[in-house]
Amino acid sequence: MTVGPNPQPQPAPTTTGTQPGTRPPAPTTGGSQPEDPESGAILPIDLSNKITKAFELDRTNDAIQDRINNKWKKSYRFLSFLSKAGPKFSEMIEQLKGTGVPNEMIFITLIESNYFVCPGFPVAVSPVGAVGPWQFMPKTAEWDVIGLKTKPLIVTGTHTVKGKVVHSYRADTDDERGDLAKSTAGGGRMFQYLFDMFPSDPKLALMAYNWGPHQVDRVLDCGNDATCLKKRLTAKSMQGRLSEIQAAGFDYWTVRDLNMAPKETIEYVLDFVSAQFIGRNPQRYGVTIPDGDYTPAQLGCPK
Repeated sequence: MTVGPNPQPQPAPTTTGTQPGTRPPAPTTGGSQPEDPESGAILPIDLSNKITKAFELDRTNDAIQDRINNKWKKSYRFLSFLSKAGPKFSEMIEQLKGTGVPNEMIFITLIESNYFVCPGFPVAVSPVGAVGPWQFMPKTAEWDVIGLKTKPLIVTGTHTVKGKVVHSYRADTDDERGDLAKSTAGGGRMFQYLFDMFPSDPKLALMAYNWGPHQVDRVLDCGNDATCLKKRLTAKSMQGRLSEIQAAGFDYWTVRDLNMAPKETIEYVLDFVSAQFIGRNPQRYGVTIPDGDYTPAQLGCPK
């Protein structure tokens, strides 16, 4: 279950159009020393990090709790990820240092790819050509903010589906999108950029990673435009709350409530925020991590 590729990043505008909201701004640099917030944590969590603080505000949200209880706690995929990724956490955390991006962003690789799910840590290649644990498309990976070297995919087979020729691919061994350390450093730089672009709510940055920064920025601009927003509020009861909604500012939950983003993107954010709570501390949620298979990476993932 590989989530779709990352849309092409857009140049950051001088303003994002967001109103002051209740969510704390994202940091531009790190600074506080990591600390284990509770017994049983499996990776260092810095509770002073503003992004981590913002996620903490959602811990008791009904939609997040429902996703925790009815998806991730019962998910073979998630248990497989935890068993295989754990020994690699220190390597990934090292790559995120200095970006201001909290360690829990590691769990993006659970949502994005099969890197830690299939045996052998295969370098996942999506049907549209995204590669590696962070599932970067070539032009996104090569963007100067991320700075990864890419190589053309290698055709490994051809078959016909409903009269259409379909190719199978694997990644080139020199493609840095498939390198855990280099791609994680690139993922950290990408999220640093997005958290700075959408400082009012880090969940908007998650939306941008999946849907594209320009798309999220358009939604926020609509939130500042009474005419545009009124068109979105079909119910009279919501139209009556127009000024209230605008004054509160647009965060992820507003976008979700008003159905202003694709379902995939809305679900993407719910999946990540809920998964990282368990991932940070499985013991707290009664989740036991099974023994893992720590064999070296391969270049493909068998279906």
